[in-house]
Amino acid sequence: MSHVPFYVIDGDTAREEYEQSVRESGGGGGTLIFDLHCVDPLCDCTDVYLAVVDMDDLRHGATPPGFAAVRKRMEEAWQEKRDHVRFILEPESGRVLPPKGLETKAPFVRAAADLEASLRDEDRARFALHNKAAKKWGQKNAWRYMDWTWVDSGEMVKWLRVFPTTEPMRVEDRGIPHLCLDSYCATMGCPCNQVLLRFLEMEEEARDPREACALRLDLSQDPPPIDEMLTGPRALGRRLVDGLFAAHPDAAARFRRRRAFMRKEFAALVKKQLRELPASEEAESPAKQGSTRRPKEPPAAAPAASTGWIRRNEPCPCGSGLKYKNCCGRDGLYAGWKGPA
Repeated sequence: MSHVPFYVIDGDTAREEYEQSVRESGGGGGTLIFDLHCVDPLCDCTDVYLAVVDMDDLRHGATPPGFAAVRKRMEEAWQEKRDHVRFILEPESGRVLPPKGLETKAPFVRAAADLEASLRDEDRARFALHNKAAKKWGQKNAWRYMDWTWVDSGEMVKWLRVFPTTEPMRVEDRGIPHLCLDSYCATMGCPCNQVLLRFLEMEEEARDPREACALRLDLSQDPPPIDEMLTGPRALGRRLVDGLFAAHPDAAARFRRRRAFMRKEFAALVKKQLRELPASEEAESPAKQGSTRRPKEPPAAAPAASTGWIRRNEPCPCGSGLKYKNCCGRDGLYAGWKGPA
């Protein structure tokens, strides 16, 4: 998950802090520090990236640059993925490290030491507050900064994969609790009106939840009937669906809102990411090839810990609690994408 500038998370607060720093500096000279934060709500990362902008380059005579001009400069650097301008602040130790890949370069080591010495206690406290706000903001917005180029046309994507902090709906059948996982078509303009539901048995003695059944509901009708049983007996599917609507009266409306979101906002982001792929990656993209399969293996030279690939026996990143091979990787693939490194 990429780090996101705080001015994207809370533009009003960022503007107020910038204007205050201009007043304190007596005209906005010298440098300005922008902080970037991890917005993945499931990530334990607390490191803060610090990007330094030379204010003198943006001045017009004696007039300090406006917040819009400074933000534009940061946007240009961010879009170009210029990670070399980002120093790393470790909140626990208080140390400022050189940018990744430049840890041994003397100029960047000295710059990191100077930046560490220039940070005030109030700066560190402000970054800590920003970090908490970033995690909260990420619960609803982190999906905008994740890689979705693996999504094929017509593929059903789990809601928990897009919003991993969502509390799944639960239903009981004959005393056995079940977890309901919903998936939706992520193709823009697709006329389908279905939601894919997977019900997992959550028995206490079971180490891993077991899939009880999987089915498709037709959301064009009210109440939504079962359109197709994918796995499991139909009688069980009917009991679970009836119990779900009894326990969660707003379930059908919730499914329809999520379906609309996936076909519009989410599908638009997938389309945009595929359009912006470099030519070499575009040719290899499953969605661009019209394939319904994902790449079986990550690049051989890219280790799993640094590339964002998840192995089949690791916990599934969608948050279901299952191993990847028993969840999003049930089609037999050996590795799957869990987000950018």
